Amino acid sequence: MSWLARQEGGRGPAPYWPGLFLAAPLALAGLSDDGLTRQTGNVLSLVLAVWLLWALRHAFWRAEPKVAYAVARLLAGIPLVDLLAVADLAHPQAGLFLLWFVLALLLQHYIPAT
Repeated sequence: MSWLARQEGGRGPAPYWPGLFLAAPLALAGLSDDGLTRQTGNVLSLVLAVWLLWALRHAFWRAEPKVAYAVARLLAGIPLVDLLAVADLAHPQAGLFLLWFVLALLLQHYIPAT
């Protein structure tokens, strides 16, 4: 994510390959989730993958890249990565991760993320 943030001032398109490292939490969840958390982990992995692709499309797949916007959305998605690490939606504190995610998105309207 910090690599992408450093590309804000650059000219021309940024290379895609460093963005692949953002998929590391998805791979780790796929390798470490056991039978009890596999289904929840799969759902949360899908949610995180969609969020990552949605955020990255602003930096890579637009005529006018919005790198700062993409980085801000990726920063807001950190609680989703944390929730994937816990992978237990039945836990009472799981809702806090979702609350932090929503708060990060809302507060970015008033406080710049980058």
